Amino acid sequence: MSFDSARRLLLPLASIALVLLFVAGCGTTYKVHQRLPVVSGATPTYEVVNCEGKGVHGLGLICSTLTKHMEYQLLLRGLAPKTGDLADRQLNLIITRVNRVSQADRFFLGWMAGEDRMDVTAETYDRVSEDLIGLASLSSFNPAPGPVWALASVVTMPLTIAIAPVLYPKPATEKIMADRAAEKIAWILRRSQGD
Repeated sequence: MSFDSARRLLLPLASIALVLLFVAGCGTTYKVHQRLPVVSGATPTYEVVNCEGKGVHGLGLICSTLTKHMEYQLLLRGLAPKTGDLADRQLNLIITRVNRVSQADRFFLGWMAGEDRMDVTAETYDRVSEDLIGLASLSSFNPAPGPVWALASVVTMPLTIAIAPVLYPKPATEKIMADRAAEKIAWILRRSQGD
């Protein structure tokens, strides 16, 4: 195998490995401020009634994405009401912070550009009494790539520049963070019933 053919084979593999390493560092942290009351018998059902935020650029798109992912997670975990039924509990999602690092900043500043982050507060209300019965906050983030990523990206720079917008475009970043946030909220709701 010649050096040129080895280089052609290794550069794509190295770039894919770096992207997978970056995605593997993504995560979600959460804190339950007010635990949901346990209901004996049937599992309570939930619906998203509101999504709001202040000072968040592109809030409409982010809220619609988060709401869609939340509804899917509720359905997936058996927490959504049956068609035509009213939910027992209502969710109000409050987006408190969204930090998006642009492709240009990521390219020119590398790991110093910071992380992509979405902070969400989930309030749960009883449908009948309209009392706040549960409160949790969480952060979904894509961490800033570290110095290893920055050094490795110098080696694979030409290929990284060509494929990064295709593999990890900005709307996909928000979708990933919204999906992880919705998944964690649904997990908290399910776990509150001891399941």
